[in-house]
Amino acid sequence: MGNCCASRERDDGLEPADKKATGLALTPRSECGDETTGLRSFCPQRVHLSVRNRYEFNDSDSIGCGQSGTVFVARDKRYNQRVVAIKKVWTKNSTQQLRDEFNRERSIMQELDHPNICKLLETYDEGRFMYFVMEYCAGKEVFVRISDSGAICETVSADIVKQVASALNHAHAKGIAHRDIKPENVVFVTDDEKCNDIKVIDWGIGFFFNQAKMHSAVGSQLYIAPEVLTARSAHEGYSCACDAFSLGVMTYVMLAGRVPFWGNVAQQLDAKQKGQYPMENKVWNGVSDAAQDFIRSLLKPNPEERLAMDAVMVHPWLEGGAQKTELVTRTQVLSNISRVCDTSRLMSIIMTSIARQMHHQSFKDVHQVFQEMDTNGDGVLDLNEMQAGFFKMNGNSGGPLADIPELFEKLDVDHSGTIDYTEFCMAGADLRSFMEEDVLWAAFKAFDVHDQNKLTKKEVVTVLKNGRFFDEVWDEKVCEKALSELDKDNDGDISFEEWLEFMRHTAQQCSNVEATVEKRVE
Repeated sequence: MGNCCASRERDDGLEPADKKATGLALTPRSECGDETTGLRSFCPQRVHLSVRNRYEFNDSDSIGCGQSGTVFVARDKRYNQRVVAIKKVWTKNSTQQLRDEFNRERSIMQELDHPNICKLLETYDEGRFMYFVMEYCAGKEVFVRISDSGAICETVSADIVKQVASALNHAHAKGIAHRDIKPENVVFVTDDEKCNDIKVIDWGIGFFFNQAKMHSAVGSQLYIAPEVLTARSAHEGYSCACDAFSLGVMTYVMLAGRVPFWGNVAQQLDAKQKGQYPMENKVWNGVSDAAQDFIRSLLKPNPEERLAMDAVMVHPWLEGGAQKTELVTRTQVLSNISRVCDTSRLMSIIMTSIARQMHHQSFKDVHQVFQEMDTNGDGVLDLNEMQAGFFKMNGNSGGPLADIPELFEKLDVDHSGTIDYTEFCMAGADLRSFMEEDVLWAAFKAFDVHDQNKLTKKEVVTVLKNGRFFDEVWDEKVCEKALSELDKDNDGDISFEEWLEFMRHTAQQCSNVEATVEKRVE
């Protein structure tokens, strides 16, 4: 579907995704969509508002096309350097099934917050058409690299597979199955072939398996697990282990340049159920035993015998996949985090909303430190991982931050009990990257639920209330008082210019704090 982080449509003729309700509130409750919590609230759901009021793209210049949608590269009209990918979905007379599928995909992408998963920035429901606005990746699909090279070397393959496995481990921990893992749904974040950072895309047939059983035969025929094809006759349905099988097929294809199963649907199913695929020919002579064992551990006909994603993450073949950060990088990221202790609650929330909108390339160093701390690879940090990470990187003294529990509480902006990737990026990234006008504009628009290019205190409070950011100490009244600092002319509205002035002034104060911390560390 081209070089973007966007959903790819089914092309195998299989049945559509499950039609039954997933237990989610899919009916819009307000003008900006259904209620959201936590970091999800920074992903506006705009109803009866035009996507073209903000973004510019050409309908005749698509970068990908599927059965129900077309993908374009778009630019923010106010800041042309801000590039996004937009998927346009036509509703086919607004059928409830398609609308439910759109809402389910939106809910899934809002729930996922991981460095190797495409970010959803906002959605538009215009009635006849619906739109996903997503981060844009300039790199090609892994499938294209396989096609160009015939196969991918083992070291690079292991690096890519570990990133995909980490993304799936995060999704499975949240009760979400992807159900269409394949090289076409993994894209490189840049067009630099020396960079192997990837994003998993296409959650269009993903499913909340912890809320309902999965029975539909969905996915791509060459990669689909055997139990998915036979699920209609199985009362118990199938589990997220279907993703593990697909990951095994994808790994096989990356290393061998060919699929392990072929023939018609019946022949492929028979081979999958018998666990029959070639690994004895000359293609495999140069592939390590660890890689072959990895594939065999995933291509088990019985889903209960396959490795779960947390076990996949610690398989010997993937041990060398994580890149170690340099000492200077670690020190800088951990020093940046220290500013959170001296940052106001409102500023921390705003900076988190900014981080949610920023491009992945802004967080390269932060990403590496996060990966080192995230020892179980589930895409979030608990207190034990946080403490162990600081002690490992800074010595038992904890370096510039001795009170890790207090820091952890400050970082956990949405009170979820864990540190999400976006929260970590909010704290660990260079403050200067947060002051770019285009990203400040994007964060401003995340609170502008009525798309009027101005904010009211009520709008901001509503977003934070829906996100459950308030507590017994920092409540609506305290928030409204803090917001008064932004409304310099006291007209009741917060303009973007007032927003900029507030952010720059506060950023200067944070910079002074950072300088003090760095001096203390020295």
